[in-house]
Amino acid sequence: MENTISKLTFDSMTMIADYSYNLKLEFLQEGLKIYIKGCWYEFELKTENNKEFISSLIESLENLKLEDWKKDYNVMDTGIFVTDLQNWKLNITYSNGEVKESKGYGAYPNNWKDFEKVIERLVPLATIKSFWK
Repeated sequence: MENTISKLTFDSMTMIADYSYNLKLEFLQEGLKIYIKGCWYEFELKTENNKEFISSLIESLENLKLEDWKKDYNVMDTGIFVTDLQNWKLNITYSNGEVKESKGYGAYPNNWKDFEKVIERLVPLATIKSFWK
């Protein structure tokens, strides 16, 4: 039996200038939960309706080989000075019961942009950031 993602939780808190937002996503084979809270807005979305869409998201995430991500990414390890930082944490539970955790503070895996593209299918980050203008 193939070892597939049965649950994935992504938590992110981003600071840009004086503004921040929290994003929490929980993917399950049966459904999806999205929670976003910003300085001037807050919403939660739950869905069990489109299993094909959720399956395609999970398949896209599996193609990213998230199991190869390091346990910890930290901007302090890079020697780069950054003022706008993102804290993030990714927990994955696989069908065999194995759990994988990665987290970061202002630093990211090499394929982070591809990961963001999958997240953008759910939550248009540009829309969230437009609240700051």
